[in-house]
Amino acid sequence: AKPISCVTKQHVIPSCAKSFIVTNTSLTVSGSSAAVISSGKGFTLDGSTMSSADLDLRGISASSGMTLTLAGSANISVQAANSLGDFTLTAYGAAESIDIANISASGVAITTGLQGDFSAASLYAADNVTIDASGATTAQGVTITGLSASGTVAITMGAGSGTVSMLTARSLESSFTLDASRFDGEIDLQNLLASGANISLGTGGDFSASVISMQVGTFTLNATSSDASGETISITTVSASGVAMNMNSKAAASAFIASAHVASDFVWSGSNYNGGLDITEISASSISITTGSVFNFSAQSAQVLGNFTLNGAALTSANLTFSTFSASGSVNMQFGTMSGDLVVSAMQVDGGMYWSAEQAAGMGVRIGD
Repeated sequence: AKPISCVTKQHVIPSCAKSFIVTNTSLTVSGSSAAVISSGKGFTLDGSTMSSADLDLRGISASSGMTLTLAGSANISVQAANSLGDFTLTAYGAAESIDIANISASGVAITTGLQGDFSAASLYAADNVTIDASGATTAQGVTITGLSASGTVAITMGAGSGTVSMLTARSLESSFTLDASRFDGEIDLQNLLASGANISLGTGGDFSASVISMQVGTFTLNATSSDASGETISITTVSASGVAMNMNSKAAASAFIASAHVASDFVWSGSNYNGGLDITEISASSISITTGSVFNFSAQSAQVLGNFTLNGAALTSANLTFSTFSASGSVNMQFGTMSGDLVVSAMQVDGGMYWSAEQAAGMGVRIGD
């Protein structure tokens, strides 16, 4: 089919979306597919009254912006959507599947429906990106190969399970936020580059990332659900002005960080966290770790330009291992009533060292090889 051009198009889809006619133009779409739609102004597809539809829009181009509204049981596939204005897709309340291969627009706002299924190969916005899947109540799947925005990126997940997967998410000039506090699924961000990021996990809690790089600002990870248990957090590399990890899982959780380079403070807040933290290499201006009652910690290399604090007043059982440890400031450690071992193979501390282990009758200490 030849490309179709018009000044302004408005598609109104009836409840049975087997065929529809674009008014004031000569375009008639049979079945549920269209070739290339080009508009010198805006493009509106209003499917707010439909009960079911399978829509295949191979290409949409509009100068003033695009608005797509879906309802009922809807599947929509768009190979390319390009606009100098904003791209808005609303499927709130629909049982839907949304697959848009390539989106390029000034701003992008996508609201998914009950299933929360959305996928894109390439998503580019000159301004902000918002993906609101908070209305999802069943298994969700948000899959994006490449996301790039000059403004903020905000993603909100619903109460279902499933996966969030991104190969690259880039928001170098602004912040990245992923609110999955109600989400009971897995999150995999291979490459996250932003000026600050805030990620909140739900009861499912499994999170993995290969590269987390903050140009400026803090990387914050919130895993504060007290109902969570058995979660795994795995980060290969994180670099940021600051790192804050707020942990609350009460049963058998594990966190792994291969490499952490923090210009300012690394803060682990886990007063209700019972699990492990394994770090291969970490360097920071200061390190502060607050534990729960059960905590297993290991670091092959820890370099602190300032102070190191271990607030383990709540500890009852722990194994703490430092292969190589250095601090230019002071070292302050509290061990509560812990039983278990503190092992430090090599230590260099330029400031003072203060330990509080009066109640830790079952604690073993070994310093040096």
